[in-house]
Amino acid sequence: MCGRITMTNPDLDALGGASWGGGATWGASALRARYNIAPAQRHWIVRAAAGASEGELVEATWGLRNREGRLLINLRAETLSQPAGRLARASRCAVPADGFYEWVGTKVDRRPLWFHAPEGGSLWMAGVYDAQEGLSPAFAVLTCPANRLVAQAHDRMPVLLDEDALAEWLDRDTPEVALRSMLRPAPVEALEVHPASTRVNIVANDDPGCIEPPRGPAQLALF
Repeated sequence: MCGRITMTNPDLDALGGASWGGGATWGASALRARYNIAPAQRHWIVRAAAGASEGELVEATWGLRNREGRLLINLRAETLSQPAGRLARASRCAVPADGFYEWVGTKVDRRPLWFHAPEGGSLWMAGVYDAQEGLSPAFAVLTCPANRLVAQAHDRMPVLLDEDALAEWLDRDTPEVALRSMLRPAPVEALEVHPASTRVNIVANDDPGCIEPPRGPAQLALF
């Protein structure tokens, strides 16, 4: 599950430096730091640009509506890859971020943890999007079984693409077998984790205080 994400250092140069066509064609004039991005909110995706060999950064809404009108913020990678050929036909995108939250504890004492890229780095979450004519795109994040680090909080985690996989994921001509090979848990060393503030429980809170470790008794062992 991935229900809240962060992009605390929206560095265009860092994003554009990803190995996707030598850079990206940025469709946005500015990005801002986000500490508590929630479903149904606007964020950014990178998708293949029509008729170009580069990525295109576009603003999108987090969540796809199914036939019953339910908001799907995550899609299981195993489901998307069935039946054969479905993954290759999907409108694939990458979601720039640098972390995501999971919660541990009892129902009356839920404590957030921030799983994030080491040393202020970036993450690329694999996603799919839907772009209807006249409407801005909507997207969902793909999830896979959790690695050993995330599994202590949840049994699922976002599919994370390294820079070598990013270009292939976005390329419309990448064979399905290569796409399937990317739908796996990230290495444990791809993430770090520390307790976060319960401020993230309230969607309206979107500031650096969200990722700050709690003080006092709440700051105990992670698990």
